Amino acid sequence: MADICSNPIGPALCAKTCHSCQPATTVAVDTCKDHDSICSTMVGICNNPIGPTLCAKTCHACPTATPSTTTTTPTTQPNTTTPTPSATTITTPTTPSAATTTPTAPSITTITTPPAPSTTSISTGKAIERLCFQCGNADTATYCTISETIMPNSYPCTQDKGFCMTDVYQHTDTTTKFIRRCVNETTCNRQWYEQTSGNSECVDVDPTTVSSAITCSYCCTTDNCNSLVVPDRHTLYKPKP
Repeated sequence: MADICSNPIGPALCAKTCHSCQPATTVAVDTCKDHDSICSTMVGICNNPIGPTLCAKTCHACPTATPSTTTTTPTTQPNTTTPTPSATTITTPTTPSAATTTPTAPSITTITTPPAPSTTSISTGKAIERLCFQCGNADTATYCTISETIMPNSYPCTQDKGFCMTDVYQHTDTTTKFIRRCVNETTCNRQWYEQTSGNSECVDVDPTTVSSAITCSYCCTTDNCNSLVVPDRHTLYKPKP
């Protein structure tokens, strides 16, 4: 973005490019604070999807310790229509009667050909077409842009990818990058349930507040559930037992 440094939030989000870096200091981690000076200058920041996370104190959105809960999403058995064979009628030819007197012309018997049996097609359920916020590219390690991070856009996923994912990349210089995407169940299970759900820095605290370099991948199961840094707990994926 050519004029990012003239934007009110440019020096805060692009400190190195805009030559506005501040001397590093060591302070105790405060889980209830604003993480950028933009919180006091940008009008409507709390209405932005990442506003409560970036400006927790200003937006009165400081997290409180709550027991983790998991919800198993019930599955619905597909409806199957069992074909019912149609009944057909076959007309049996009549037996000519035996004549005891002068023979007469033989009678003609008409045989009705039964119609071809009808077939009933079995309909299959339509694959889920999930809506997810999408930006960046995990295959090329391309992060969401500043504008995409602040105002993400929702798009339909392909039918083989029915889950939404947010990848959070926290760096040691306290900068945070995001990738939002659609994934299949294999990726969802591996990157979220196996690699992230047991990491306390990802699930017990806001990952954007830690000072270590970590990557957290959150996978959720409802439309547009990946709008926040960490999706609502009741939407997070849990594999079937």
